[in-house]
Amino acid sequence: YDRLLRHIAGNHLEGVISAHNMAMSDTEGAANLIERPDNSGASRIGSDAEGIPITVTTMDAFCRAHAVERFDALKIDVEGAEASVLQGMDFTRFRPWVVLVEATEPSSTVRTDAAYEGLLLGQRYRRAYFDGLNAYYVAEEHAGLAEALAIPPNVFDRYVSARQHALAGQV
Repeated sequence: YDRLLRHIAGNHLEGVISAHNMAMSDTEGAANLIERPDNSGASRIGSDAEGIPITVTTMDAFCRAHAVERFDALKIDVEGAEASVLQGMDFTRFRPWVVLVEATEPSSTVRTDAAYEGLLLGQRYRRAYFDGLNAYYVAEEHAGLAEALAIPPNVFDRYVSARQHALAGQV
């Protein structure tokens, strides 16, 4: 969590991004955050005795508690618990136009989207794109976005990778 706060501050996004030290799932309660010292992005929640105690909530409960009425995009990357997070959301109340969900096992190309895709399709979302790591879904009422998402970032978008950006600074 402290690392996230540093990244937010380092990118001058304090007034744009609101960070909350909690986990999302399909039920409310408590769990332990089990961190991987070699890869903080692969941390997960569990019932292991070791770990950092953390509050667990659902998307619905979080939105009620923080008076969230609308969001247009949703990104879920929770190291294998994506289906649980999606099950904790009322898609009749909240209709993000685009939902991005991590679709592979941590640090792997093994696909995991079968665990949650039926839930999204049943909530009137359509698969729009897979980038090798994430599956992109578009709400049926915004189906026109699928065409734009089907083409990866490219030279015509003036897209520059982080590596290209860093190299340009060295020239």
